[in-house]
Amino acid sequence: MREKLFRGAFLQRLGLSAILLCVFEHGGPAAAETQTFASRLILIGGGKRPPAALQSWVEGARKRTSPEKLGAIPWASAEPEETLKAFREEIRIWTTAEVQSPPLTPGTSGFTQEELQQTLSWLGSLDGLYFTGGDQNRVIDLFERHPQLAEVIRQRFEKGELVVAGTSAGTAIQGRKVFTGAEDLTLIDPNALSLRPGLGLLPEAIVDQHFVRRQRHNRMLSAMISSGPREILGIAVDEDTALLIAFLSTGREERLGKVVGRGQVILFNTPSSVSPRKVELEIAFPGECLKWFAGLAQSSEVTCGSALGDTSPTGRSARK
Repeated sequence: MREKLFRGAFLQRLGLSAILLCVFEHGGPAAAETQTFASRLILIGGGKRPPAALQSWVEGARKRTSPEKLGAIPWASAEPEETLKAFREEIRIWTTAEVQSPPLTPGTSGFTQEELQQTLSWLGSLDGLYFTGGDQNRVIDLFERHPQLAEVIRQRFEKGELVVAGTSAGTAIQGRKVFTGAEDLTLIDPNALSLRPGLGLLPEAIVDQHFVRRQRHNRMLSAMISSGPREILGIAVDEDTALLIAFLSTGREERLGKVVGRGQVILFNTPSSVSPRKVELEIAFPGECLKWFAGLAQSSEVTCGSALGDTSPTGRSARK
């Protein structure tokens, strides 16, 4: 099975794999003797939330403690109470646990020191954290004003203590950089980009959502060109679609992803150091799986099956 190496990520396109089903449906420690499940991230592209995405979030949190402690951050939403109410009603099919909201609502200038400590304590108590949709700039504003918020989320996520999911704006914030929404979607122009630092749970990536439905290809292409060759992976999730990502603690920052829902996930990379404007993309459909390594990976040939302890992998490469 052929794999492609580039500085931002090491990507492999696979078909539906029993291995990944084992990771998502039965948990990481049982998935393979050679790897340990570390963290789980669910990227929903907006629109209707795929049931499999919500189930993955709840079941991932439940593996930490039972009953699971779930929380949802509505800071991106202009109508936080209504947004939380709708999410709580939808999630009830998967859990009897109450989805908690943050103990306090930030003011126009953020939190006071006492309010910040209460919010940090709340974040430290959760097994599963969900970011609602809305305007990603509202969340990034708070992270910039109170960097401790992003830091505690990152630390707990990296330790495998917290399962994180988001939709729309809540998906957009998960990468290294965030589109602000001020871009001109009619142009491919790296100089016209409007980007901010993201939460960084996917430090090798920039993430976009509502992608095919809202025709956001131009700003992703602009971001890839502006980032330089082999620098960053573009992950684009369409509406009514989610990418379930398992982070495996193999010492090489290995990611396994599965597409669920109605639409597609498109991955962009700039593989050539000779031609910085050469951009490659891979399109993954529902039920298909993806594999990549963050950062600088070894260029040895590795199949998904052997890496996860399966001697008869069912995956297929995207390119022959």
